Amino acid sequence: MKELVSMREELLVLKKELTDELKEINESIKKLEGKILTTIQQFGADRVVVDDKRYEVFDDVVFNATDWDEFYNYIFENKAAFLLQKRLSTKALDELLELDELPPGVEPVMLTKLRVVKV
Repeated sequence: MKELVSMREELLVLKKELTDELKEINESIKKLEGKILTTIQQFGADRVVVDDKRYEVFDDVVFNATDWDEFYNYIFENKAAFLLQKRLSTKALDELLELDELPPGVEPVMLTKLRVVKV
């Protein structure tokens, strides 16, 4: 058992190191992409080809809810639940379960997991 736990701890250390390194790499990539985008725009172009890759500048529309209460009212009044992602809030449903008020179509599922606590 001690060997298994030791192997797990070594892998956790390696995972943290790799996660930190990946975070730095992703930040560097994002900065470089910003510089590439700016450079392309400075040339007055919307695309460039370098070696075998084409880099394009494009606009993409994303949405941000500026007033969640108003947005939720719209969803309920217009039966527009399709505007939301289908993900359940575990914390909110835990509270409803404690009150024995789970909404229809929802059931708790027990998952067996391993918890490790530093002692």
